[in-house]
Amino acid sequence: GFTPDAMFPLVYAEKARTTFDHKLEFKSEEGNFDYKLVKFNGGQVLNMVVASAEAVLKGEARDIEEKFDKFLAAEKLEGEVKVSDVITLVLKGKAAHGSTPQFGINAATKLAEFLNTLSLDVNGKNYVEYIATRLANDPFGKVLGIEYSDDEMGASTYNYGILKYDAVEKIGVISTDCRHPKNFDLVSKLATLKEDNMVIEVTSTKEAHYVPKDDELVTTLVDVYRKHTGDTKNDAFVLGGGTYARCLKKGVAFGLLFPGKQDTMHQANEFLEIEDLLLATAIYAEGIYQLCCE
Repeated sequence: GFTPDAMFPLVYAEKARTTFDHKLEFKSEEGNFDYKLVKFNGGQVLNMVVASAEAVLKGEARDIEEKFDKFLAAEKLEGEVKVSDVITLVLKGKAAHGSTPQFGINAATKLAEFLNTLSLDVNGKNYVEYIATRLANDPFGKVLGIEYSDDEMGASTYNYGILKYDAVEKIGVISTDCRHPKNFDLVSKLATLKEDNMVIEVTSTKEAHYVPKDDELVTTLVDVYRKHTGDTKNDAFVLGGGTYARCLKKGVAFGLLFPGKQDTMHQANEFLEIEDLLLATAIYAEGIYQLCCE
């Protein structure tokens, strides 16, 4: 279930993208605990939902396998425990595109939810507790108070795409990919957040790309599409992902995937049906003619 980069009828707007890190402030260790979190890793790229995550703990294995199996069964997920001189937990989630995190299952936030049920060292606890209670199962940012949506561009989405914790290097980071409507000033909102043991740092911003839906460019192309397909149900829409239309001051993404057709974009053996290619060619030819020659 990847977000199509571009499909018919037409993409007239693309959400803004802001990336930011939640960084753990480490404290000196004190108190008793059963396990020390040594490492935690999930995700390689920001724009995908984490499909697999791993945690390394030090401590007596005891009943940890039993507890983990119970958690996995309750969540209907797969994972495994490996016990050597350390305990390694692996959990499998379900991938999805980072612009639609609600369609995936984040393996890292799920694993943090399990770890949060254990007696952990202070830094490990602060890290997993923050993930489990402030971020997990919340792709729209409600808990942190950073949710936003409007009728035109839809909802802001938050994908916790890369998570890394290392007790030795004193690193505890949750890197986040947000796609949001153009009217939402997320950076200012983030600056007001006060979270225990966490610092939030913006790492990149990209403005939304926008051509009004009633612009002649949009209406002309949609009309041409309708004339050739007879499709009056589907309308021009807003995308959470990004397309090459962003490279133009005034550009829209027009096709080539038809509604209801299998989307093989970004996948092995990507393909297109020949009749779709011919129909799209006719649409493009007339679209160019209408815009340039009428």
